[in-house]
Amino acid sequence: MDVRLLGHASLWIQHAGASLLVDPWLTGTCYDQGWALLPPRPDATAGLTRPDAVTFSHAHADHFHMPSLVALRDRFGADLPMLVPRQAVDVMSGALRRLGVTDIRDVPLGAPYVLAPGLSLRVHACRADDAVQIISAGGRTIVNANDCRLEGRLLAHLRRLAPAPDFYFGQFSLADGYPYCFEGLDPADLAAAVEEPLTQFVSQASAFGARWSVPSASFVRFAHEENTWLNRLALTMDDVARAFQGSLAIWYPGDGWSEEHGFLSDPAHRVAWDAARRAALAGDGVAVTDPPPPVDELRATVDRRFADMMAVIPAWLRRRMRPVGFVVRDLDVTVVADWARGTWAWSAAPPAAAHYRVSAAHFQRVCHTDWGWSTLHIAGRFSVHGWTQSDAVSMFMPVSTLYALRYFHQPWRHYLTPRVLGVTWARRQEIADLALRTLRRAAWSDAPVPRL
Repeated sequence: MDVRLLGHASLWIQHAGASLLVDPWLTGTCYDQGWALLPPRPDATAGLTRPDAVTFSHAHADHFHMPSLVALRDRFGADLPMLVPRQAVDVMSGALRRLGVTDIRDVPLGAPYVLAPGLSLRVHACRADDAVQIISAGGRTIVNANDCRLEGRLLAHLRRLAPAPDFYFGQFSLADGYPYCFEGLDPADLAAAVEEPLTQFVSQASAFGARWSVPSASFVRFAHEENTWLNRLALTMDDVARAFQGSLAIWYPGDGWSEEHGFLSDPAHRVAWDAARRAALAGDGVAVTDPPPPVDELRATVDRRFADMMAVIPAWLRRRMRPVGFVVRDLDVTVVADWARGTWAWSAAPPAAAHYRVSAAHFQRVCHTDWGWSTLHIAGRFSVHGWTQSDAVSMFMPVSTLYALRYFHQPWRHYLTPRVLGVTWARRQEIADLALRTLRRAAWSDAPVPRL
């Protein structure tokens, strides 16, 4: 088996002549120019041969990156096999069809999917849209947790499936704007939030007891003038080495391991990462805010989005949600969504409700697509105000995420189909934990710092 870290969370895995490309974000930016690769990679397909298949852990743009997929399609053909993990609502297959991809394969949860003799993939869903990948190659095992938060019965189940794997890959640094973009966040809470991804990496890697634990899925810079300050909160490999006591493999994009040669680490890869990080901290090469669109154009886009949300989010759920405002800071206009009443209103004054502050161009693009709310959450190009007065934001975050994934757009009969019931059964460990947590506390947390 050979495995290489191409960048961020992108892996190249090869065994006996067969190859698998995982989570390809290979060039450019994502989240409305909010993120860029660290270090940059100018050519998406440089050094790559045609893989036997491409697979994705989830639909976030840093794992399911459309410009990279276009580049792969253009170089290797529309018939390049794409493996999509089965979820209750599948947003990736439709996106791939719109790109003209002709070989889209549905990967059932839990069961091994054989790619070639000695090379197989097993996928387990986590949270609303994520998935853990267990890859077996020539007797070696890789657990790729990427962004997953693993705990309880699901973690125990995965440990039984992959006892003492050869490699564990997991996120180690912050990857969104929460809660760092919250005005008035207590310094102790901020410090704890900065350390949380690293704490999660240490905990999960230790639980699996892998031969080698590899920090990954965090090779990113915040690349817009509205969020570049977040780069100073990002953790480094030195932070990981300080916190982790087990067998740690420090890889930078381009590094890897092979059965024949062992670890393949080039000092130039560390040098490139160091240089890119210094540039990020200096604020070099960041994107600047676009000019605001006309107010009438913005309002029309936002009105369409809120009309759809009020129509598809169930009324019983909306009644539990508090009003949330959005201050468009470069146009001096505000819109407040009153979820319980199913209405929204525009004004020139900042709202009394908890609210986001965001630029007009970014807010327009957020409201233009179904996926936009997740872009807002993750890009970090916002600030949140008045959040300590209610749980409005902590309620809006998960609901808007499920909306972005189109969970609310499906008729209720969709969730009774054999396919979705099969997904539910495959996720029974996680669902059991969720049910127990629900019994122990209110359905919505009143904690001041929201957590997805």
